[in-house]
Amino acid sequence: MPLNSCRSSSIDFGRRIKPPHGRTEDWVWGLSIVKHLTELHGGTVTASSGGRGHGARFEVRLPAVEPAAATSPARSPQSTHVSLDGCSILIVDDDESTREVVATALEAAHADVQAAASALEAKEWLQQHVPALIIADLGMPVEDGLSLIRDLRERLAPDVCAIALSAYADQPSRDAALAAGFNAFLAKPTRTDALLQLVGTMLKGSTS
Repeated sequence: MPLNSCRSSSIDFGRRIKPPHGRTEDWVWGLSIVKHLTELHGGTVTASSGGRGHGARFEVRLPAVEPAAATSPARSPQSTHVSLDGCSILIVDDDESTREVVATALEAAHADVQAAASALEAKEWLQQHVPALIIADLGMPVEDGLSLIRDLRERLAPDVCAIALSAYADQPSRDAALAAGFNAFLAKPTRTDALLQLVGTMLKGSTS
């Protein structure tokens, strides 16, 4: 669609160049989410800056929607027929929004979801429970996902299926996750339909 038929929205971040709270991964992930969601809607994202001390400007351009198209039914990108009836799944992520998004998607597929905000919290829960699947972030403070899965494989949950989540989608991060003991790797931001399909396939394979 030509650019002149698009609507645009600009956000000026002023002088906030450094990542908030000193967390580079969160900053990179946030921009990645914006780019990912914009491209899913056929749009583009551009960034510009006048240099150090002048801030940065991000422009999001999205195709204009005709009124008739806006009222027509559309298939949700999250729609899926995966059923996880009664499957116990543990989510481990220090980011609350990630926990909520993943938990909502899994619960919509009728999974029994438990969320933990840290590796320590996850270990405490695992001393009393054995889930069918663990979904853990790699970049957590204090103890990261790699250390968590190694410990679980040695002591608490040697045979449980596990999916690693990470804002870094490079091959070394993927290889490190699999070598540590994860069965699969997904880069953030993850489409929930892709996550559900992977979870369904892994749980089906583990019970067959």
